[in-house]
Amino acid sequence: MKTEHKFYEEINLIKGFAAVLVVVGHALMQTGVPNVFFYGIYSVLYSFHMQIFFFAAGFVSIKMLQLEGIEGRAKYIGSRCQRLLVPYFVMGIIYTPLKIILQKYANLPYDFSTGWRIFIGENPDGALWFLYALFIISLCVVLVIQKSNVWILWGISLVVMIISCMFTYENVIVREILFNAFFFMSGLICRIYYEKVRPLFEKKWIALVVTVGFVVGNYFYFFDSANYLWKILTGICGTIWFLCIGLWITETFNKQSTVRKTVSMLGDYSMDIYIFAEPIKVGVKILFWSLLKWNYMICTMLCFVLPIIFAIVGSRYVVRRISFFKKIFLGDFS
Repeated sequence: MKTEHKFYEEINLIKGFAAVLVVVGHALMQTGVPNVFFYGIYSVLYSFHMQIFFFAAGFVSIKMLQLEGIEGRAKYIGSRCQRLLVPYFVMGIIYTPLKIILQKYANLPYDFSTGWRIFIGENPDGALWFLYALFIISLCVVLVIQKSNVWILWGISLVVMIISCMFTYENVIVREILFNAFFFMSGLICRIYYEKVRPLFEKKWIALVVTVGFVVGNYFYFFDSANYLWKILTGICGTIWFLCIGLWITETFNKQSTVRKTVSMLGDYSMDIYIFAEPIKVGVKILFWSLLKWNYMICTMLCFVLPIIFAIVGSRYVVRRISFFKKIFLGDFS
């Protein structure tokens, strides 16, 4: 099986969508004010948006199948450490003293004695759990994957995902790893056969079917969010639905259109948004909600919009222009 490096814009677009949805989800509950409408949106977002990230990560991990020998796999693991664990630990270390100093403004106080748990995926910046989970999944897969066992590993990940939904976990990262390995493997397999299956995602009936599945799944997940079995349906349908949207955008809008350029930019800066949006959002919340006492609806909107803007602008004009910052904050050692 020969694969070549190729850029698929629709995958970049869905990463942009997912990054925005992450910020929206985190912004909705910042003020602590109960709101049924916000909770409904929050429930829908958390039923699928992180699965898009794992799918996209698997899709672009096709290089795994081209690795030969222990040396090649070790080098790949090293690159994953740089890309995922360096920003995970750096941001966690920076975030810890800030969280302690500003904990009087936090919804939940920070217990410094639990700081060691950063090594098992519980980062002081809770939003960064994805980086840790993705590293563990990538590590497990790269150690055993061969061209001949891809489908076997996919089947195992499916069984593991289903079984994982039947238990409760003290460390929720364990559940996320067991659950999302399936989406990572699905993205990898989708990349292998993408040229053949891509026309399916362009069919309107496919979009209709996954929309129905997504709505049905979310109806039950809203009333039973502890049951991750519903999240399997919403995760699969939501991921396919946004992939269909990504393809529709690439086919409907030219490259210079505002819509396509905007979403593409969000995809280009998806990692930056994911890394920086959370601490920026906390600052926005403290300023406008805790100190200035602005209306909670306005504060929620600001907690959504400003982190995305500041993350992109700050990364574009500062972080990405300084090699050291690129390394420690974005894991970019290229």
